[in-house]
Amino acid sequence: MRKKFTLIELLVVIAIIAVLASMLMPALSKARAKAQQTLCMSHVKELNLAVFLYLETYDDYFPIACLPSDCRANGAFWQGYFTHPNVKLINVKHVRSSMRPAGLFQCPAENRYGVGKTYVESSWNSWKGSHYGLNRYLGTRPDKSLWVKSVVTKYPARTYCIGDKWLPPWAADGQAQCELSAYKEYPGERHDGKWNVGFVDGHCVLEKSYPLRKQSVDYTDFAWSPMQYW
Repeated sequence: MRKKFTLIELLVVIAIIAVLASMLMPALSKARAKAQQTLCMSHVKELNLAVFLYLETYDDYFPIACLPSDCRANGAFWQGYFTHPNVKLINVKHVRSSMRPAGLFQCPAENRYGVGKTYVESSWNSWKGSHYGLNRYLGTRPDKSLWVKSVVTKYPARTYCIGDKWLPPWAADGQAQCELSAYKEYPGERHDGKWNVGFVDGHCVLEKSYPLRKQSVDYTDFAWSPMQYW
């Protein structure tokens, strides 16, 4: 005759399963976060490469995160310009109005539809179709004059190019549309407090923090400035 489980034995088995599950969950969570960070890094590397294609196409001039009003025939922001059918620096779907971040422009670790009090219900106005941003001081000087050549970069291995962007969860309001800047804490530290970023020399790393955080004069470091603007 087969022995039946008693209620106590069944409860013991359930308790053991629960303990094992609680031990495995943190490991599974870490593995998932690592996979997201790795996929995100591959996006950053490809986008960073697209900047080099831009340099080759446009006589060594850096792209501008937000284009001036008289240069917007193919897009107002770098992500729209890079993917426009007339440009096609990146052979993916054109990033245009009303689109949510997708594919190459989507960080798998970012799950917010919108950000900030004003734009939380508008993905487009929050992100402009991309979870990645371009260093605002590459093509735009602090005095707002435009068009900078990459040859002026003093320390290419130190100067940020493209990386994770966000509006920090602790920010009361705002958006994260196209650029990276320290003043508004736009570098997206969504990977366990770190962010993926590519540099002007082409290498990409998982970076912890960044200089001049929340400083209004946020360009006085070669991490942000290709040349000495101060």
